[in-house]
Amino acid sequence: MNINEQKKLAAEKAVEEIESGMIIGLGTGSTVQFALEKISEKLKSGEFKNIYGIPSSLNTEKEAKRLNIPIITLDEALEKRETAIRNQKSEIRNQKSESNAQKNSQFLASQDASRTCLAFSDARRGGSISNSSPRFDLSHQVEAGQLPIDLTIDGADEFAVGNHDPDLSGEGSTRINLIKGGGGALLKEKILAQASKRLIIITDESKSSKYLGEKWPVPVEVVQMAFSVEKKFLEGLGATAKVRKTSEGNYYITDEGNFIIDANFGIMKDVKKIAELLNNRAGIVEHGIFIGMADKVICALSNGSIEEIINSTL
Repeated sequence: MNINEQKKLAAEKAVEEIESGMIIGLGTGSTVQFALEKISEKLKSGEFKNIYGIPSSLNTEKEAKRLNIPIITLDEALEKRETAIRNQKSEIRNQKSESNAQKNSQFLASQDASRTCLAFSDARRGGSISNSSPRFDLSHQVEAGQLPIDLTIDGADEFAVGNHDPDLSGEGSTRINLIKGGGGALLKEKILAQASKRLIIITDESKSSKYLGEKWPVPVEVVQMAFSVEKKFLEGLGATAKVRKTSEGNYYITDEGNFIIDANFGIMKDVKKIAELLNNRAGIVEHGIFIGMADKVICALSNGSIEEIINSTL
């Protein structure tokens, strides 16, 4: 099975986790393209209904529109979620009101039937406990529904799985770390990932490493006026830093109007420390290190099988 066939296999497996009514974060890249095509196919057949996508790049937005996938903004998704939360809270209040009315009715009935405490207790057990469970379940849904995106499907340039973080302890604990941004959309991709209930990464086995940095540099998005200073900073950390350019030799400019410096740190055994150093720089808008953000990696293998890796540290 060639690389494109593996990408398609992983993408279509991820699409199986989408349900009608969901708001989906749409990543960027060649593997995500297969997911877009499958989503479009299911929308056309009627298998998916009321699906909305939030693209992570102008290119993904263009493709989604071409494939007739409904697009909304993150603000619009948040408004939809807040409206749903308001409706749920209203339903909770109605349930409480109905429950209180039922309790009062049962109390009055129990007073007519008997003046004993036992009768009153029996009446409460008969009417309130069975009605309380849906309220608790619904309250939990309201709390879980704060994030506007139900599921984001995205690719990765490199992923590493293992307990290499000194803050983690215990045999078998697994953290999925990623390098993303080869397509230049790392800022929006991280925004969508942080706004999602779940992040599924679709990839092939060639992207797997023991440690990040074995195969791919870290894309670092920088403000144009600061790129020379930040390039020196990255080199001071020991990285080989190159400003990304287009095939025509011009500086690559992101959708947000920034430059990208590809910083090759080599094997990063303490990726968390490097990420923290990058986070503290004013001229660095964002970087392509995603620590523990993925819920699952769906990795297609060359033999046609699929490996699903779950992040057990979330």
